[in-house]
Amino acid sequence: MINERRSRCLSRQTKMFFNCEDMSINILGVFKLNWYKRDKCSRSRPFHALSFRIRGNSTMISLDGSQIQFKTNDIAFVPAMHLYRQKALQEELYVIHFTCDQITETEIKKLSPKRPESFERLFADIYEAWSKKQQGYIYECKSKLYKIIFKMECDWNDQKILSTNDKISEAVEYIHDHFTDHSLTVEYLAQSCGMSDTYFRKIFLSIFDTTPLKYINQLRMKHADELLRSDYYTIEEISEICGFNNINYFSRFIKKQTGYSPSVYRQHMKDRI
Repeated sequence: MINERRSRCLSRQTKMFFNCEDMSINILGVFKLNWYKRDKCSRSRPFHALSFRIRGNSTMISLDGSQIQFKTNDIAFVPAMHLYRQKALQEELYVIHFTCDQITETEIKKLSPKRPESFERLFADIYEAWSKKQQGYIYECKSKLYKIIFKMECDWNDQKILSTNDKISEAVEYIHDHFTDHSLTVEYLAQSCGMSDTYFRKIFLSIFDTTPLKYINQLRMKHADELLRSDYYTIEEISEICGFNNINYFSRFIKKQTGYSPSVYRQHMKDRI
């Protein structure tokens, strides 16, 4: 019961490239590929593939006939067991094969990063470390892959936001900087974007699949969850730190999110450790 409630209250806030927040990755291989021309059908592979195109063009055609075209600097993700045909010309790329049980994507995805040079450097670093296989190289490669994933998520969300309204991007950044401020309101955010409250909520909902207030409360709940489990602060102190200037409102909020009062929820977290 507690796990289900906690999962709901800590659900993802934004649209994500990999559709999951927590990832346990096992890298199987890192390659640098180069071919002039390629027209080949894939095998059913039990691992995911993440690639960065240094140069060239490629088209991936899935069994249902859908096609995705990739060009220089594009990142491609091909999920495990996905069958497709690839047609490529003068292509050079880095490819990382890895497993991750948390990824549930079943379709090929594409990202055209805003700053591809930073991605190319990370892919190159992983390839170099993997090729040399010096002591601790697995940790180095994993850390850089996690950094790539972090940067991909940032790019993915920025593109979703900016394609709709660049003002929303500024509002979201403000939320992340001030979500613990009890004076933060949706009305203020709408005003800072030069929008009516109604229109701001509508645009925000279309991007994040949640309302601005729920988005703010998800951040506050995550912060409260961390502080409650840390056992460093009293419940009253946590209420204030998380932006609730009223302990009674904080208690009602936690109970609504988890089904438990703050003190009972904290005890459940201790029992799980």
